[in-house]
Amino acid sequence: MSKINLYLIEYAINALLRQKSKNIFIFIVFTLLISLVTSVFFIANSIKYELNSTVDKLPSITVQQLSAGKVTDIQTHIADDIISIAGVDDVV
Repeated sequence: MSKINLYLIEYAINALLRQKSKNIFIFIVFTLLISLVTSVFFIANSIKYELNSTVDKLPSITVQQLSAGKVTDIQTHIADDIISIAGVDDVV
């Protein structure tokens, strides 16, 4: 097993202590950046979770096309657009 070089550890600690204000500033900046990034990820994940949990519980919606006051069939390319919407299970 290799021994830990105590002189190297002492040199590193002394280098950190020589420039206290610079190292404290870098530590504060990185801490703030990490907090910001984690909060953004947390909020994004929460929004995704709420969206996925509410999509299943939404009511059914009927889309109809009216022509001269009467219900007519919608065109097939519109049905393809509707089926591509997230949360849509079936288009008849």
